[in-house]
Amino acid sequence: MRRMTLAALACLGLGWGWQLWAAQQSPFDTAHLQPLSSQGRVMLASVAHAGGVVDGQALTNSLQALDANRDRHDLFEIDFQLTADGHPICLHDWDDAFVARFGHRPDQPPTLAAFERLLQDGGLQNCTLDTLADWLRRNPGKTVITDFKTDNLVGLALIAQALPDLRDRFMPQAYQPDEIARIKALGFDRVLWTLYRFDGPISDVPRHLAQNPVVALVMPKRLALAGLAQVVEQATGVQSYVHTVNSAAEAGCFADLGLAGIYTDRLGGEFPADRPGEACRSLDL
Repeated sequence: MRRMTLAALACLGLGWGWQLWAAQQSPFDTAHLQPLSSQGRVMLASVAHAGGVVDGQALTNSLQALDANRDRHDLFEIDFQLTADGHPICLHDWDDAFVARFGHRPDQPPTLAAFERLLQDGGLQNCTLDTLADWLRRNPGKTVITDFKTDNLVGLALIAQALPDLRDRFMPQAYQPDEIARIKALGFDRVLWTLYRFDGPISDVPRHLAQNPVVALVMPKRLALAGLAQVVEQATGVQSYVHTVNSAAEAGCFADLGLAGIYTDRLGGEFPADRPGEACRSLDL
């Protein structure tokens, strides 16, 4: 595994001398994937990325994926787009993802009615807001993490207005720190901040979190490997999730590095042996 030095961290814009905590500060229990945490024993939660894998396919954002993975997960990340007439639907994008599902590229986003007609082809059913709400009502205890690819605040306002009784079943992701308070003002109590579209310096992340608390921070692997999760938790108490992790060996590594959860299509392989501090050593990350 490549280990990032303090010099490399400085290149990422991290303005202080970070270093990875030694995993032996806390026991590493692969049965529970316990991360380092000031909160004590914590389960490493797993989020089904784009609903999880169904019939060998990832990134479908479909009702079938939600059904296939509901016994494995309580948290489901779903990608959202807005139709031409402003309705949220479950789809990563109108380009490659749309082509993969429907076999052609649209000249422009369809209306909701046109999208629903496309879904009558008998294939996987990308959820609409109505069908997603129905699924949530039939599956108590499940939570949807939103990933609006465009118009995040507009889309979340539409959800809040259309489904006031289900607001607590959604955990929106903010992309910039100034969105966090605005999302909470829409009535969503649990908000995540994901860094994959953050346009500021990473060194500012702890300061933003101190001013705008969230349920968890979400980061790509490179920042998790750089030690950001430990710095953030030490400075603010906020725990972190990492995306996208499909290997149990990698999951063990990130648990060893102090991550509280992972986004995964489907986790496979063997967890590392219970040897504190050694879960990352054999991996090329």
